[in-house]
Amino acid sequence: MKKRKQPSLAGLTLQLTILATSLASFSGVAAGADEGDWIVRASVTQIQPDTDSDALNGISGSGLHLNDAVSAGLAVARMISPRFALEFSTAVPFDQELNGNQRLHDLGIPQFADVRTLPAALGVQDHFATGGAWHPYVGVGVTYMHFFDEHDRVNGIEADVKDATGASGQVGMDVRLEGKWLLNADVRYVDLDTTARLRGMFDQNVDMTVDPWLVSVGLGYLF
Repeated sequence: MKKRKQPSLAGLTLQLTILATSLASFSGVAAGADEGDWIVRASVTQIQPDTDSDALNGISGSGLHLNDAVSAGLAVARMISPRFALEFSTAVPFDQELNGNQRLHDLGIPQFADVRTLPAALGVQDHFATGGAWHPYVGVGVTYMHFFDEHDRVNGIEADVKDATGASGQVGMDVRLEGKWLLNADVRYVDLDTTARLRGMFDQNVDMTVDPWLVSVGLGYLF
């Protein structure tokens, strides 16, 4: 049975959130945004797929997976009420690898292709009023993953990863700093399935469960 992988940045995100919340409890700065306000957030974001896949034809126990990667993230939110916001988020494309699992490593096929991943998410957030500087929120939405610019790494094997869309959920925290600056920590999970199309030595469409976590830490600005 596949085990769920915990985000390696989640511990850091949690620690920063706890620290920021503690500091905020001593601050008189209000965190809440008003209807019509915009929030722009820039972050360091790590994508961590929890990948599983079908076996390759004729190779029992084989499988494919995408590796972790780090890039710059960007999110723009519009407050449609003092509590609810619409958010669009994306990132500079992640540079990932389509790799074989240990069974394929043992057969001398460790990596099939380099692939770039561009996420685009649209969702609704529910912001909780706390009366202080810390401002937690939860959100739901949809995330579109564009896989492109594949570069094959094995002679005789062509690989292409199909674009996919999945439902997503997020939890996050904004902490009001001086002026209109915010400290932000955010964790998003996407329920995502795709297909890796292999041609050449393998002629097969391999169904993959990607289910990535996107873990972000950064700064925001309210205006």
